[in-house]
Amino acid sequence: FPPTRLAFHRPPSALLKKDRAAYAAEAECTTTGGAWLRLQLAPPSADSCESGAAERLELCLANPSRRERFGSEIPSKVWPAAVIMSQWLWNFPHLVRGRRVLELGAGMGLAGLAAMHCEAESVLLTDLDTKAILHMRTNLVQNAPPAGTCAEATNLDWARPPDRDAELEAECAHSPARRVLLEGADVVLAADIVNAAGLSELVYEMLVRYLSASGDFFMVCPKPCHRHTVDRLRTLLLESTHFECTVVDVPPWLSRSAQAIAAGAEDMEPAEFEVIEYELYHTRWRI
Repeated sequence: FPPTRLAFHRPPSALLKKDRAAYAAEAECTTTGGAWLRLQLAPPSADSCESGAAERLELCLANPSRRERFGSEIPSKVWPAAVIMSQWLWNFPHLVRGRRVLELGAGMGLAGLAAMHCEAESVLLTDLDTKAILHMRTNLVQNAPPAGTCAEATNLDWARPPDRDAELEAECAHSPARRVLLEGADVVLAADIVNAAGLSELVYEMLVRYLSASGDFFMVCPKPCHRHTVDRLRTLLLESTHFECTVVDVPPWLSRSAQAIAAGAEDMEPAEFEVIEYELYHTRWRI
């Protein structure tokens, strides 16, 4: 099948730098995680919208046939949450630039691919599903990482993560992207990954295990009224003694942008944006 092509746009770098400087100055005056996160969700400025010279990122994704998807329908689909996450990172590349990124339950790897092109230091795409890993590796070949960024796709079983032993050390010696499994990730990404009972506790344990001391966990997912299984993770994070967590609504401008982008994906229905509401989670270790 022809590949799925998704095109993301953002204001020119000069305007982004101006906006980021303003956001940074305002962030210094805020004391709550919610205030900081809302700054990272601000819509493009009027100057940015009128500039007419948006920077474009086109990602080419494998489009497996129904036979290839059989038994792996969930990880072989491009989900709206991944498109939202990718557009957000493309608009706010400083969130991952120069940092080591781990994507959990990556499926097709869309969010990690966007992070890769935002000049992350390294990106490790992970999933349990064998077909998903093959698709991610194909997508890494189709969307070669920029110079200075290393990226890889590998298996990660949340219930049986690899031991931090000499064997893993040896594997990481030949794969810089995999070092997050040994040393922790600066950014952990997740897009709509809690779709069954029992997964919330496993995701929480993944954060305990792999989020570095100064790291950020970003997750986009449907609100609990649309995806009831995520309610448990929401409670675990908001009531955690280990982490501080902020949850905010995905703003309309970002949902609209993602919906327009997703028009290029054959297996995504408009109702997934028009009916389902999404939230963005930001989680860090408590100081």
